[in-house]
Amino acid sequence: MEHFDERLDMWVSKYYGQPFFDMNIVTGAKGFREHAFLRALDGDIFMFHGEDYPLNLLYEQLLEIEKRMPEDSY
Repeated sequence: MEHFDERLDMWVSKYYGQPFFDMNIVTGAKGFREHAFLRALDGDIFMFHGEDYPLNLLYEQLLEIEKRMPEDSY
């Protein structure tokens, strides 16, 4: 999810008044286009603008980043 602000700008430029979900917890949301979810959690999946990210993978990546950071930086 690099360049979050650029992705938001792109999303806004392509928004034509359709319904969307932002910062929601949903359960098995079916019948909505992938881009209807700006940011949402569905079970163990983080949904962001048409892309799905498994939360366990995001957590593992955060742990890897933490290991690489110098201890005095946090």
